[in-house]
Amino acid sequence: PCALAGASRSGGPAPVASNVSYGPTSPTKGTGLGVSYDYHDADGDSEQGTQIKWWRDGLRITSIDDLTDVPNSWIGRGQQWQVEVTPSDVNEDGEPVMLDPVTIGNTLPVARELELTPTDPLDNDDLNLDYEYFDLDGNTQQNTLIQWHLDGAKIPDLDGETLVSSLWTRRGTTGEAAIEADE
Repeated sequence: PCALAGASRSGGPAPVASNVSYGPTSPTKGTGLGVSYDYHDADGDSEQGTQIKWWRDGLRITSIDDLTDVPNSWIGRGQQWQVEVTPSDVNEDGEPVMLDPVTIGNTLPVARELELTPTDPLDNDDLNLDYEYFDLDGNTQQNTLIQWHLDGAKIPDLDGETLVSSLWTRRGTTGEAAIEADE
């Protein structure tokens, strides 16, 4: 007996995976990488046994077969990932759908655990800004922008400084620091 292409063993049409797409469309280590799709079977058979296959930089990664989301520990900036989805209703596999490769982009770094000390400064206290630079991709800190605002006005002379001398402040001065982490 010969089988008809696209037909199930029971004689009906094979299941279909449509709207197959990466999620998100511009992935980073921070956003993660996954695949989504719509399953349809004209016979009304439920989805069972759909195969999902992943490739990283052209190499098949069998240890994450059938996962809709790639574990974050597998993802790194600059990698190219590709996925193939083969819908199945356990009786019959539909046509595989392979997406074009997607490249993992750069995750923006963050400045976290910001602390401005002392919290209740006296007239002769310097203001000190401390923070932790964190980059999920492991990039080193470069060109981080630090800006100070005293009494609501930006003070360009203090750009890039983590220490503000007490000479810049007086009783009643309010100070804020803004940090834009860069790599």
